[in-house]
Amino acid sequence: MTNSTILKSLNRRTYQETEDFRIWLEDINDQLFVHVEIYNATKGVVQQIKEGWAELLIDCYFQGYENLFCYTKDNRIVKMMGSAEKIGEYDGYEVWQWVLN
Repeated sequence: MTNSTILKSLNRRTYQETEDFRIWLEDINDQLFVHVEIYNATKGVVQQIKEGWAELLIDCYFQGYENLFCYTKDNRIVKMMGSAEKIGEYDGYEVWQWVLN
């Protein structure tokens, strides 16, 4: 991933940002959540996110996390990233988990 950073303080830490999308991480009670905002939803942008996803998962694992979570009302991006499992629903959102170990 071209603009990745070493994760230091993960609370609301931007992991990767371009003019087309932003990925940031948030530690909530020792559970790591990923947030993805896409400003320009094209095949190329989604492919760029997908190419860096494995590195993001590895970085999170080596920072001591065993799982990565997200919540969404639109699960298309989650499904495109693969290997996530839907673990429940909360207040109209689907909750998804990637097992990192």
